[in-house]
Formats: sequence, structure tokens, C-alpha cells
Amino acid sequence: MRPRASLAEVALPLPVDGTFTYRVPSELARLVRVGVRVLAPVGRRRVVGLVLDLPEQSPVEELRDVLDVLDDEPLFGPELSRLLVFAARYYQAPIGLAAAGAVPGGLVKTARQGAPALDPPRIKRRPGWRLKAKPDLERRLGRLDRSLSDKQRLIIDRLSDSGQVVLNDLAAVIAQPLGVARRLEAMGLADLEPMETLVDPLGKPLTDVTPAVRLTGDQDRALEAIKSRLVAGQYAPFLLYGATGSGKTEVYLRAVEAALQMGRPALVLVPEIGLTVHLEGLFAARFGANVVTLHSGLTDRGRLAAWRAAAGGRVKVVLGARSAVFAPLEKPAVIVVDEEHEEAYKQEDRLRYQARDLALYRGRLAGAVVILGSATPAVTTWHLAEQDRIRVLTLPKRIHDRPLPTVEIVDKTGFESNRVFSPQLEKALADTLAAKKQSILFLGRRGYAPVVFCRDCGRPVTCPNCTVSLTLHQARQALLCHYCGLSASPRAPCPLCGSTNLRPWGLGTERLEQDVIDRFPSARTIRLDSDTTRRRGALRRILTKIADHEADVIVGTQIITKGHHFPDITLVGVVDADLSLCFPDYRAAERTFALLHQVGGRAGRGKEPGRVIVQTGLPDHYVFEKLAAGDWPGFVAQEMEFRRALFYPPFSRLTSVLLSGNAAARVRTGIEKIRRVLDECLQQEPPAGRIEVLGPAPAPLTRLVGKTRWHLAIKAERISDAARLAREARTLHRTDKFFKGLGLAVDVDPASVL
Repeated sequence: MRPRASLAEVALPLPVDGTFTYRVPSELARLVRVGVRVLAPVGRRRVVGLVLDLPEQSPVEELRDVLDVLDDEPLFGPELSRLLVFAARYYQAPIGLAAAGAVPGGLVKTARQGAPALDPPRIKRRPGWRLKAKPDLERRLGRLDRSLSDKQRLIIDRLSDSGQVVLNDLAAVIAQPLGVARRLEAMGLADLEPMETLVDPLGKPLTDVTPAVRLTGDQDRALEAIKSRLVAGQYAPFLLYGATGSGKTEVYLRAVEAALQMGRPALVLVPEIGLTVHLEGLFAARFGANVVTLHSGLTDRGRLAAWRAAAGGRVKVVLGARSAVFAPLEKPAVIVVDEEHEEAYKQEDRLRYQARDLALYRGRLAGAVVILGSATPAVTTWHLAEQDRIRVLTLPKRIHDRPLPTVEIVDKTGFESNRVFSPQLEKALADTLAAKKQSILFLGRRGYAPVVFCRDCGRPVTCPNCTVSLTLHQARQALLCHYCGLSASPRAPCPLCGSTNLRPWGLGTERLEQDVIDRFPSARTIRLDSDTTRRRGALRRILTKIADHEADVIVGTQIITKGHHFPDITLVGVVDADLSLCFPDYRAAERTFALLHQVGGRAGRGKEPGRVIVQTGLPDHYVFEKLAAGDWPGFVAQEMEFRRALFYPPFSRLTSVLLSGNAAARVRTGIEKIRRVLDECLQQEPPAGRIEVLGPAPAPLTRLVGKTRWHLAIKAERISDAARLAREARTLHRTDKFFKGLGLAVDVDPASVL
């Protein structure tokens, strides 16, 4: 029998660090549990809060009563409660706001919502056919190969790769595939059998197959190491360091399968919502309706349905972006963080958490195996591995021993100013089109032109709210600010001198797409960036076109670099590799190497070898030297030397303190006051380890959305020393009336210092 609760520790969505203790009336005592929402009085208001603990004693004598309990079943259990408390404390955020941000937005309503209110989207089934290759297919083909039709050869190629083909998957490329399959069966090359095909809520067909892929030796060794720790039931962190196309996803699938066989759930994180489009099919195909996706791109209703399904134990696998680290699974056995190096795992506002790091902490709480997967691990993760705090599992080769793409570095310093393609890249594009294969052209900047100059006064047209140039978007006939969203007419006169003699300068994906169309008019060109994927379902439609080879050249930003598998892509061209390298950030080199290695990894994933051409004005930079050699460990070793000399992570812990406001003078005075308080704090209580406070200084984006911004940085050998200074800054900001109207953002382990 569950004991009655007499006290409840409640997190309220208020800007205070602690929780609030309430007395639980006897009539509500059996309803109050960790993870339920309650209605609690705050002054004259009634506020919805989350119960995080049931203490035996209260720090104060006079308590107010909980007014009502809003849930029949908890939204989460004690494990997730401990994770929320840790996250709020570590990332210097009010616990109530952190808890409110972790659960779906639909749960902030005060109406009573019982557990059975919503069901997760159902995966539908429809009949289909599977064609399986004969065990001795290659021998049987010996006498028949020349007599095969083009359609038969296409199916045979796929049978040779995977051993089986689902006919529904061929419908987009072969008319009436069932008839072709029956002919192959009659020729003694394959066996045809009925099957069910899963269809996800958006109508995407999913192949309902059990694991049929034969693991490579490296995959098998990695999986056995993971399984041995699963059986032990203890926390075990792994770094799955594998080449692009080496089969990391199959290891994830088998590890999740092993967890389910033990009767425990699994959590799979991906850095971008767009990647769930790819992985949800693979996981739903393997585990059926036992999978839900959970991310901010869902509607409130859909996210609430997935949340309640996981909290109620009706599904055992949750797949999602960074917010899914708070999924209400009970003691997950496996936690996967795919592409763990990606900065998209860092939340940039409110609770500024790093989902990868919280996944490791959650694994410790649950006694789970945590798998961090990447072809280019974060430098900080690599450092943990070198200290034997994470075990490394290596997948050095691609599946079927396919070669990694060759990487060619092209010096563009001798280019004509208006030339987009080097002779090497232009010829490679033509050759790829002639071979009827696909190409990716990567450029990390959207729009038509990043800058519009006035020819008379020589100055760029800038955003009045932000210290950035406005970007010309030709298709929308607008100058846009990519930070505050301001839109202006490209035909408006120069705001400084009134001239109408304006000229676009530079290159964005929109102009690059047009250049490809002009140079190769017969090529089917498609653009993949945040402009073309704004509408719901647009990303899925574009990815489907690429997969069905309805595009020859894909012009894209970072969206195209991550995790996608398109076997017909044999060429990747990086048009301007220096964009990310020139950012004012100590991680610029790491970001650039990882980004270029990942986009290059999209090439040569099928039978044809891949080629990567990287255009740069800095061909002698060590990033490009190591990139051409495919030497990530060598790059990290050189990067570590610079980080150690400059006392940057992983040799220190970094915390950013940023003050913003409407009045520039007050912001500067305020950040200087904070710096003085931090200096006094260090004098009164010297830190145990090395510590440096840099600044204050204007932020690189000094003005953003109308606010002036100044910042300072704390580099500390021990995170506890940095946390103490951050708390002093937050206390001063909260208690000193001078700071009224000024915003303070404390960012622990920041992903960006802009």
C-alpha cells in the first residue's frame, strides 16, 4: 500500500532557484506522487506546479495547502525528477522553469487530464511482398546475367547488397515490381513471400523486417562489448567511433533490441528533428508500434500523446531530438546519442542544457549503457576517452569494405571574383551528371547574397536591430535579418546616403542553385535549406525526391550533412570551406573539420566510389591537411595543443555571463559591476584551482533584436569554482535594483560565444 503524502516539494514556473514546500490535505494525500501536477497557491494566485519530492520534514513551520491534484497518473518518476534537479543546478536555471520546459506545453493547462486522455499515433499495416535472394545467387547469375532486363538487374543489385528487397520500396522506381519479382523467382534467383508493410502516421511505408543484415566483425565486437555491460546492469559509457557509412545505426538497433529483450526501455537521441525522418522508419520497421518520436516539431497534441505513452509504459522506445533526453521512460537500459559532436544538442535559451551530457548523467541514474556515436567525436568527448572515462568502440571501415571518398583540397585564391566553381569541381559535376549519379554542393549560408552594398557610399545595408548585414533573398524579393526576422525591400534606397545604386555581394544557396541551373540546364537541381523546408512535411518530401533519384544536384546547407544515406551520391563539392573556419570562436577549427568530414561522408555510400572536392582560400591550414588524410585523431592531437596552451576546454570549464538591455551605457556599467563583484569574490575566497575571468567586452553580435549585449567569460579548472562565480552574478542581478530591465544569461559549457 502506497503511504500517504503529508508534504510535497513543488517546482513552480517562477524565476527562483528553489522549490516550494506545501502541506497535503488528507483528502489529497493518496493522489500526490512524484511527477503529478498540482494546483498551488502563490500569493493571491493559483499556479500549476510539478511535484518533485515527498519530504518527511519542512524547512519552515507555516505551510500552505495544495489546492488540487491534476493528474491520475504521474507524468514522470523519481529518476527524471532527480535529472531535472541536477540540470537546473548545474546549468544555473530556476528549477520550476526548467521543469516546465521539460514537459510538453500542453501540460501547463489547469484542466484535469487523466492518463488515458490521448493515445500515441497508430502505425498502420497493409499487405505487401518480400523477395529474398537464393543463398548461391552469384553462382546462379553466372549463366543468366546477360539476359536480364534493366528492371531485373536493378532488383538483383539490391538483392546482392542486402539479401532481400521489399517490393513496396521499389514502387517509385519500377512499374509493377511484383511481375518482375515473379519472373526472377521463376528463374530460380530468389524466393517471393507475402509480408506486412508498416505505414507511419504520415503515410510513409516502413519495411517490417527482422534484423537480416550480417554484422561485420567490428560491429559484432562492438555489440558484444555493449551487451556484456547491459547484462551487468551498471552504468557504462561508450564512444562508438565509426567512419561515415560504417554501420553505427545497426549497432544502435541491435543494442535497443537487446534492451527490449531484457524488458527495459531505450532512448535514442538525434541532433536535428530532420534526422528523425530517416531514423523513425528504421526503428519503426524493427520495433513496430513500440516506438514514438518526441520533439518540439510535433503539435502539442502529438507531443503530449507520445509523452503519456512513454510515461504509461505503453511504448518502450523513444526517438527524438535534444528535448527527448527528458522522456519519461522508467530506467532505460540503453541511451543512444547519435552524432554526439553536434552543437544542436545544446539548448540556447531558458534551461541552457547540453543533451549529450545530460544523457550521460541520466545513464548513471538509470544504470544504463550510454552510446555516443560519431565519425568526428567532440574534442571534449575524445579527451574523456583518452582519460579512460569512456570506452572507445571502433568501426574503421564502411559496410561491404566500400572505400571512403577521396578528398581533394582546391586553392581558390586565384579564382576570378565572380567564379563559383573551380575547373576541378565544374568538370567533376559534368562527369557525375553524365554517369547519371547525384552530387551535393554544400554551402553554409542560405539566401541569394549575404551582403548588399551601396555603390555610392560603399557601406553594407545592415539590420537596425542587430549588428549584421541583411541577406538578399531573391525568391521572396526581400532583404532579411536571419536573427530578428526583419524584412525590407531590396529596392529601398540606402538608409545611410539615400542612393538606389545597390549591389548584392557574396554567395548563398539560392544563388548557388541558380548558378547550377545556368551552367547545367538539363540537370534536375533541388535546394535543401531552412527556406525550402519551412512548411510542415517539406523536408520529408525533398528527402524522398533525393532518395528516388528525382534530383541530380542537391544544393544544401548543414541540413544535408547529417546522417542521410543516399547510395547514388558520388560527388560532394564544398563551395566555400572557410565560412565556419573564420568564426570568432575557439572551436572554429573543430566545427569546420567535423562539418566537412560529415558532408563528405555522404559520398560513395553505394557501389560507386565517392569523391569530395573542397574549395578553400586557406589550403595550408591544418584542418584541410588532416581532412584530406581523413586523420581525425591527428587533427584532435594538434587541436589539443592549442587548447592546452590557451586554457580552453577540455583543459578548463567555460561559463559565459551575458548582460543585455536597451540602454547601451547601462549594459556596460552593469557588466562592469558584475566583474567587480566576481573579483571581490575571488579575493575573499581564492579558488582551489586555476581560474581566469575574461572581459567584460562587447559580444561579437553586440546588438541583437534591439538589445545591446556585453559579456564576460569564466575559465576554471574546476566547475565548482565557475559555478560559485556564476551564482554571485545571478544574485547581484536579482537583488540590485540597478539591473531592473536588464537581462542576464548564464551559459554553462556554451556552444556559442557570439
